[in-house]
Amino acid sequence: MKTESDPAKLGVRVLPSRAGRPRAIGGGGLAFTLIEMLVVFGLIAALAGLIIGAASAGFNKRIRSRVQTERDSLVSAIEYYKQVKGFYPPDNVSNNTNDPVMNSLFYELTGTITIGSPTPVAFSSLLLQDQLALNTIQTTFNAGGFVNASKDTNEVKNFYKTLKPGQYLTLTNPANVAFTLLAVPYKGPITPNTWRYNASMPAHNPDSFDLWADVIIGSKTNTIGNWRD
Repeated sequence: MKTESDPAKLGVRVLPSRAGRPRAIGGGGLAFTLIEMLVVFGLIAALAGLIIGAASAGFNKRIRSRVQTERDSLVSAIEYYKQVKGFYPPDNVSNNTNDPVMNSLFYELTGTITIGSPTPVAFSSLLLQDQLALNTIQTTFNAGGFVNASKDTNEVKNFYKTLKPGQYLTLTNPANVAFTLLAVPYKGPITPNTWRYNASMPAHNPDSFDLWADVIIGSKTNTIGNWRD
């Protein structure tokens, strides 16, 4: 007499029924259908996208925050200079030139020692102990020398004591003479990326000065200045 057998017990693959029950494989264990696996993979991809987006947003926020902090410190140093000297540090903007990038803020805020007597022939940075001849200062910064300067170190003041090595950059001009500028810690549309300064003809702060940097955050160039964040 014939008896019925359970296909699952015999290790036979069981196809899903029309009711949509999961199919058994091998010894009867349940397996995901193709649609179910696609749904799971889609959810994983969506979660990964959210995590990456959140991490990118956090990194961009840190970039902006650091540049804003360095801007505020630099603004305080410039205002301190004005409080002591009675005027803002000279810039490289006038009727004859308009170059807010090539400014002498590094030397004016940290101080220099004059070399030569009675008329100085060069200036040496208190911070770096380098020397800049008068003709280099003239061609680089459009100035006849530095204001915050003296032969006596006691008469020279460092207005920017919080300045760190990563916040300035030494470059060379076409004559291979080194000079130093205040630098921005992140990439901008031009290289190297330095702080721009305009005290002669400021467009945004007519009673003081404009200080700003262009920084690439994400895929966009952002201007961070003392009139906007």
